[in-house]
Amino acid sequence: MNYPFLQKSGKGLFVRLNKELYPKELIESVIKEEPASIQSFNSQKDYYLVELKNAVGEDILDFLNYLIYLNRK
Repeated sequence: MNYPFLQKSGKGLFVRLNKELYPKELIESVIKEEPASIQSFNSQKDYYLVELKNAVGEDILDFLNYLIYLNRK
């Protein structure tokens, strides 16, 4: 799996989300709704780094689709 929106750091795998496309409030609402799915949430320059718990290929894409869905609501 080699996606430009993924970043490895130590043992963790982070989804990189552009701050201009994904507001912080959106990610925080996902954390409140699905606390068991997110390991950590950090900010780094122009990106948010979200570490998903036990995520593999489809889980990551499902998470991104969910963010898009919530952003359009």
